[in-house]
Amino acid sequence: MQISEKRNALVGDMYAYVSNIVTYAIKQKRKLIIWGCGKGGAFLTHLVCDIDGRIPVAYYIDEYITVPCGNIQPDIYRSSFLQYINLKEYIILLTIWEDAGVEKQLAALGCEKNKDYFDIRSEIGGSYLEYLAKRDSKIDFSYVTKEERPDLYSGEYYESKPFDHSSIDRVFEEIKTLPCEKSFMDIGCGKGQILLMAAMSEMVKVGGIEWNTEIAETCKSNMRKLNVCAEIIAGDATAYKDIDGYSIFFLYNPFGEEAVRKVIQNILASREKRNRDIFLVYGNPFYHRAIMEDGNVQLYRQVKVDLYDPLLNIYKVGE
Repeated sequence: MQISEKRNALVGDMYAYVSNIVTYAIKQKRKLIIWGCGKGGAFLTHLVCDIDGRIPVAYYIDEYITVPCGNIQPDIYRSSFLQYINLKEYIILLTIWEDAGVEKQLAALGCEKNKDYFDIRSEIGGSYLEYLAKRDSKIDFSYVTKEERPDLYSGEYYESKPFDHSSIDRVFEEIKTLPCEKSFMDIGCGKGQILLMAAMSEMVKVGGIEWNTEIAETCKSNMRKLNVCAEIIAGDATAYKDIDGYSIFFLYNPFGEEAVRKVIQNILASREKRNRDIFLVYGNPFYHRAIMEDGNVQLYRQVKVDLYDPLLNIYKVGE
């Protein structure tokens, strides 16, 4: 994957940290084991295999993975696996929280920190968002749920839930291939996590709209701290129609079915005012049928990603 200047400025040190470990493993002629098959493990796999790309991951360790009989995945083991392999042939990368017990277990096996194993989660986090928050504690991409703040979210407006999966780069690699202007708007942008990724992926213009004014202010603050140029609107996406300057619209399940219908009608009306190629990118596309009700919207592409619903739908809006 090509590393843009903006991406390098924001997360280049993260890439360099992982690259140095891979270089060390290659020089030592050792293979890699990732401990943890959750989001942190998936993200580290992406950094090692997709971003760096020089060596694969040999095995995974996870105490909580249950593999159904008849569908064995031999590269995933419990930690007892370490008792009967030659650990000098491997370097272990930890991606789990609260790993003091794990480090004690590794020490008992004769493993030395920063030589035989590395605490990746503590050093760089388990996502781009965690890494940036580690660099600056004033950056806030934390979840805000309806249960925690019912005063902020009600009706068809959902919580602010950061998109911090390993597939985020895959999503934007798909977006960059769309045959349209690279002007990007996140509808329901929350605290700005997708706007950050849009800037890292060289979108020419970046904007977002957020229903809740408090969350929108946090988004503006995050963008300022990260030096990301983005137009942030605090407003109702179902009523906001000043969108003629954008050609790619992103939804990460920010609200319910009726709101989705209204947003589609706003986008279609915008196309009538300024004729252009428009695409809608929809993560967790629960209201696919509502989008397809209008004959002027077609499903353009489906991409398999590691979201709650493992499909990302991309729609062409208009003829």
